[in-house]
Amino acid sequence: MSTVPLLAFEVMDKELSARVLVLVFVALGVTGFFAGLWRRWAAVLVLIGIVMFTGAVVIELRDPFVGPAMGAEAGWGYIAALFYGFSLSSISTVAGVWVRSRRSRGAHG
Repeated sequence: MSTVPLLAFEVMDKELSARVLVLVFVALGVTGFFAGLWRRWAAVLVLIGIVMFTGAVVIELRDPFVGPAMGAEAGWGYIAALFYGFSLSSISTVAGVWVRSRRSRGAHG
């Protein structure tokens, strides 16, 4: 009888928790909103950062070795936090640009 060592890999201890993920997206959303109020190019830079951060997490989730383990360990709440965090931070950044354009249009007309 051969003995094969059972390897149990902990994946989520090396990744951001859902709570930290949400906090990062909240910080990016607030930064994006105020960047949009300030200058459009600043909002574009924040949007690029949001997409890059989301892409880095999605790449980990799509990895054939790490992804299933992350899904099993973290559950659907992690994926939902990623989706909603990306959506809300992007929307708040665009809202900052929109508010700025409405203010400048109201001041001139």
